Amino acid sequence: MFDIEKERENGLVAVIDWLSFTDVANTNIDTSLAELGFEREEFMDAERGAFGYKKMLLHKGSTLRVLYDGNEDMGFHYDCSGSSIRELFNHYRENLMQETPFGPGLDMDISVLKELLYHIKNIGHVTRLDLAIDDKENPYYTLPELQSVLEEQRFVSKFRTWRLVKDSTTAGELVGATLYLGSRQSDIMLRIYDKQLEQIAKGVEAAAETPWIRWEMELKNEYANIALTDLLNGVDVGSLCFGILSNYFRIIVLVDSNKSRCSMDEKWREFLGKVSKVQLFVMQAPPTLADKQEWVLKQVAPTITGLILANYGDINWLTANLGSHAERMNKHLQKLVSRENPDWKEMLENYD
Repeated sequence: MFDIEKERENGLVAVIDWLSFTDVANTNIDTSLAELGFEREEFMDAERGAFGYKKMLLHKGSTLRVLYDGNEDMGFHYDCSGSSIRELFNHYRENLMQETPFGPGLDMDISVLKELLYHIKNIGHVTRLDLAIDDKENPYYTLPELQSVLEEQRFVSKFRTWRLVKDSTTAGELVGATLYLGSRQSDIMLRIYDKQLEQIAKGVEAAAETPWIRWEMELKNEYANIALTDLLNGVDVGSLCFGILSNYFRIIVLVDSNKSRCSMDEKWREFLGKVSKVQLFVMQAPPTLADKQEWVLKQVAPTITGLILANYGDINWLTANLGSHAERMNKHLQKLVSRENPDWKEMLENYD
């Protein structure tokens, strides 16, 4: 089994299901592809690009796509979903094959996943990483069961919203059902959907015999890169996937209005297995003077402009009280101002 997936003791399988990254180190598309084990001939040109890139390559044997010819700082962007992740994984594995005294071979101690992620980190950054949990044959939870859990408030979650989306044919046949927790615009979102219905809708005949619920966590930007760092530090895909899920969502036995006093549902405990919570904490940098100026321009400038115009261009009302306003500045803002203008306190005397 690839180390992009991990089967748990309870039979659930955790897998990396989507990987998007940008190569900003290379300046030639052929070189970028070659470092990942691909040749240009394996791709065909798409009619147009996307996301600001003028051109796009489509892999002939998978859903892998490569965007290029954007602005100078945009580099080359790779989108790998589903089977194309395995295509990328296999190509990069072949690229790692080295000549040994016994012929071509690969050190069995090498984690191809870690080598690939190290390469991505060295040439650029990850923009999206999806972690999925496949629950097949006899799912712990069906979509209707999870809907009841959410409607009856038998859960604790860091997500603020949830919604259920169902797709049906005009004849009334259900062909898709997905639960979304969190916002599509945020850097982390959880979706739980009936994979069996999806496979049947795609015409996969064997799908009708196997119930299949998939849990997917979509991580973007900093959250995706934090998860990448965890993988590089030796956290396996299963521990990472279930660890993040347990930190963001928990099913409980609702016996108290204060949910913090409610115990975890036993079936949920079995679903998670032995796992430690994984926190995706992004340290927010303190705002700079530029950040504050941008905020003023976006939020306050119209009001200030209106007041200036109402006073026929006079701004004395704004500058007359700078001394009292300065006294209200916090220490962080005072330090920022001092770096730019060490004599700002003396300047205030001119406004008194």
